[in-house]
Amino acid sequence: MKYHAVGNNDPLISGTVPVPSKRVQNFWDQMAIHTGYDVFNYDLVDHYCGLYKNWIADDELNNLQGLDKFPSVTYSSGTTESFINFTHRYNQRCFRFFKGEFMFQKLNARNSNLSWMWLDDGPVFDNDAVIISLPFADFGDVHPKLDSIIEQCNRLKVPVLIDCAYMIIAKNINFNFDQPCIDTVTFSLSKGFWGIDKLRLGIRFKKQDDDDNLDIYNKWQTLPLHSMAIGNRFMMEFKPNWLWRTYGEKYKQVCKENDLTPTNSIVHALGGEQYKDWNRGTSVNRVCVSNALGDIDE
Repeated sequence: MKYHAVGNNDPLISGTVPVPSKRVQNFWDQMAIHTGYDVFNYDLVDHYCGLYKNWIADDELNNLQGLDKFPSVTYSSGTTESFINFTHRYNQRCFRFFKGEFMFQKLNARNSNLSWMWLDDGPVFDNDAVIISLPFADFGDVHPKLDSIIEQCNRLKVPVLIDCAYMIIAKNINFNFDQPCIDTVTFSLSKGFWGIDKLRLGIRFKKQDDDDNLDIYNKWQTLPLHSMAIGNRFMMEFKPNWLWRTYGEKYKQVCKENDLTPTNSIVHALGGEQYKDWNRGTSVNRVCVSNALGDIDE
């Protein structure tokens, strides 16, 4: 079976894909789909956002605080739609992100003719806007300069978006989102469940309703309600930390057998010089071990 659209089913790869899980595949196969009901069930929007918010709060392996300070909660098409709305809202600012960050940030800035600069290349300035992933995309853990960046942004009143797309694969992350500078926080289900990335299921937290595109779509309920219904079914079936509970021991074994350094993101490990071609601009060589963890063919 071809697991991934990228066409690379090698045990270790350079990108990031969900674990090819037999349990997830079985859940897909057995799921009762009621398309006609779902696409006209306008209670789904509130149900999805409420369920997702509670699902994040039920995380037992990470300590996330302060999301209750973000009362504007909306569906987002993955995390990328949240990024696009953030950059549109602050399009007169210079966007800052670290080397090794999710490559969409650089591509979005380039394609939208936005000013941007690596955070590695200098301090935060008062006309900046910052995007940073948590856990950090390239390290599988909190970026060591995160607290310093937040402190600078608080002092300069620089808006910050925290990208939690990888929180679903994380453990041991401790963070309080209740910071004056944090404008937006966004999460996604994509990396947690094999196949669900095609449905673009995310959530966005903001401190206020700005009536931007996402706010409007959510009010009008012109959203992929059927996909959201499937997301609800997954969140009711699987606990937030199911990947670590299921594959944690196998992850240790895969890292040991391949001489990889474990991280706090279960699909990511850090490799040596033999993986230098996969380097993303930082001091580490990130390796995706999802296929090695997968049990779809067992």
